[in-house]
Amino acid sequence: MKTPAVQKFIKPGLPLIIVTVLFFLVSWSYNIFFRFEQGSIFNTLIILACTILNGFLIAFINKKFAIIRTRTFLPVLIYFLLVTVWKRSFLDIYPHFSLSIFLLCLIILMGMYKNRNAVVPALWLNLLISSISLINPIYLLLIPIIYIGIIHLQSMSLKVFLSSVMGLLIPWIYYLSYQFYMGNEISNISLLIDEFHPSIWIYEMLPHEMIYTGLASLIFILAMFGIYSNLFNDSLQTRKYINLYVFIFVYLFLLSFLFPSTLISILPIFVFLTSILLSHPFTLKHTKFTNYLFLLFCGMNILYMIYDILIA
Repeated sequence: MKTPAVQKFIKPGLPLIIVTVLFFLVSWSYNIFFRFEQGSIFNTLIILACTILNGFLIAFINKKFAIIRTRTFLPVLIYFLLVTVWKRSFLDIYPHFSLSIFLLCLIILMGMYKNRNAVVPALWLNLLISSISLINPIYLLLIPIIYIGIIHLQSMSLKVFLSSVMGLLIPWIYYLSYQFYMGNEISNISLLIDEFHPSIWIYEMLPHEMIYTGLASLIFILAMFGIYSNLFNDSLQTRKYINLYVFIFVYLFLLSFLFPSTLISILPIFVFLTSILLSHPFTLKHTKFTNYLFLLFCGMNILYMIYDILIA
């Protein structure tokens, strides 16, 4: 049987949904009216709109591709929880907009599974990633994820490869042509090179942030054991999707040490990946240990947010 605490959040009733929505609204209202300068209220409202959109996209991904074998509210719940708790996610609009684009790319990529004739999807994949890289060149480093994903999902062919290269080049050809025509200095690539300063950003955290990060990392590692101990109950296609998510998480985690100043730019993507990877064992592993781990995760985030508001 499913343990009660997790079951309530897997398929919540109306009262719990209302309480959850009120919790997030109060948290976001605090961030809008008390935590930031008045000039950033508009930005925060846009981030809120992007967050709601991304929540719908996460629910759509889980439903369409059956990442978790049952319908569950947990990925959306954990995503909203982490976005609310991680205050650095409120600092910029573009990372949240870029997550929306990234989720659309994932939908396209996963829809290409074993389709070696997916020329148009391959074009759109790199076209979207290349377009957001004009906003911030750090997103060019997402391109390897696209190609590794295409190979991993057995969709690579010469036609697909050439189409993806065209998608990558088109936005930059238009951008560079315009900049040359206007006589403007082109600094995008140099900005990316300048951001390359390898460092261990964990050492720069405050003590309570280190404690939180340590506990979150431990929970995440235990969740990984939960995923892979139960993975062969999933279909081959679902296993490939989950392995792709794990690869993206590890890739971005290592990238954050090479380009630490751009961590905020990929923070919402981390939130999404964490929400999916934690929800899998929390939903499908029906043990007391998993139940306690879920309660620890929720309690830890709520306490962190309270401490950050009242003390930090």
